[in-house]
Amino acid sequence: MIKNQLALLPTEPAQKAVALAFAEVIKKEGKLRGETPFANAFCRFYFGKSRPAKSYLLVVADSSSDTVPEIMRKLDRFLESNGEKRYLVNWYFANCAFPSKSTSTETRFTNHTEMMVTRNNKIADKEAKLRQAYLESKKSRILNVSQKDLPAWVSDEEENLTELELNQCLRHWFNEHDKSDYKFYDLYYGYTASRIALDLSFA
Repeated sequence: MIKNQLALLPTEPAQKAVALAFAEVIKKEGKLRGETPFANAFCRFYFGKSRPAKSYLLVVADSSSDTVPEIMRKLDRFLESNGEKRYLVNWYFANCAFPSKSTSTETRFTNHTEMMVTRNNKIADKEAKLRQAYLESKKSRILNVSQKDLPAWVSDEEENLTELELNQCLRHWFNEHDKSDYKFYDLYYGYTASRIALDLSFA
């Protein structure tokens, strides 16, 4: 029976010590002494002594400035939480002692990141659609602007529209009003919106 139980133990030292420590604490429930029963049991199986020197405990400590009692208390809380409170110990040790918790943490982080990316993409799509609708309204209104008033219109809209959007509006006006065989970008490629508007006002 004992051989079968030992066969079920993890082979990784930290995981094995965790399993044995939990078994001991459960077995001695109600008879344990001290404020760090999980840490004491773990250290006995991992280091060979219940209260190892600080030089040994540094492999589990999250801070080298912590005292031995502080390290033991943090280790005890970490073990009692079944590996959930990973911030209390060294991250590498936490991954060794509870590898499944590391995977679940990474999964939660990945899921959260994907959720935020999806959310941000939806917001960006919504903003893009609203912006396009706004631009279309400006393109409709510019058709009613007279030729000589185009420079003033551009000046008024410079704070509301980007240079590219201003050019799109002027191109829309040009396509509706110009009767020549020239294409807008053949005439005004690389021109600023204010320069295009000024040129169109004298055309």
